[in-house]
Amino acid sequence: MTEPVRTLSSHRNATVTIQQGTEHFDDGQVTLTLRGDGTVGVEQRRVGQRQEFAVQLDPARMAAVVEALAANHFTKARASALPRNPGDTPLVLRFDDSGSVPFRLDLWYADRYRDPEIDQIIRLADELIHTASAGALGQAPAR
Repeated sequence: MTEPVRTLSSHRNATVTIQQGTEHFDDGQVTLTLRGDGTVGVEQRRVGQRQEFAVQLDPARMAAVVEALAANHFTKARASALPRNPGDTPLVLRFDDSGSVPFRLDLWYADRYRDPEIDQIIRLADELIHTASAGALGQAPAR
């Protein structure tokens, strides 16, 4: 699949979605949605509770995020290997743009330890989650 993520900013309704976790385990299921217009939305579902956060990225930050996603081949076909370790949780990467075939990849969180690109995508997602939730979720960027 070509890298449609590079043109995300020119498609206001296009979305990149990164979903991590399981609702009834640790921090629950956290879904990050990045729209082409720079809107970042975060939804956390944890033990029947739901929290939502949102933030608007400035154009420079949006460009940096898009470049990082493209550089780490967000829409690259990948596969998880078995067996999985107990406690591993689902990881879903999606790209949707009206007029194109949606991209969806179902992996496992621990795949980040064997795929440096997935690790960088998760690190970026954690930073955006941290920013959108004003520090309530995710992780601050390493300095």
